[in-house]
Amino acid sequence: MNNLLLYFIVIVAGLILTLRFKRVRKTRFKIKKRVSNIAKWMEMTREERHAWDEQDKKISIGRKRTLLNQIRKEYLELSDQKNRVK
Repeated sequence: MNNLLLYFIVIVAGLILTLRFKRVRKTRFKIKKRVSNIAKWMEMTREERHAWDEQDKKISIGRKRTLLNQIRKEYLELSDQKNRVK
């Protein structure tokens, strides 16, 4: 019984450490990626930065529109469900 508890604790601790290690690696990668993006941004000419910014704005607007459409669709489904119940 005592050995079973010890094995369980070791397995849980191993899982926790593995998940923690993966999270740390992911955040380090994001930080490195962000620093390289800043360096690339500083090396661009004014026109390149403007073009890149415009493209980024278009992508952002597209994501926002998609999200709004999803929210509206879910809201309509919820309101339809409420109307059916009444």
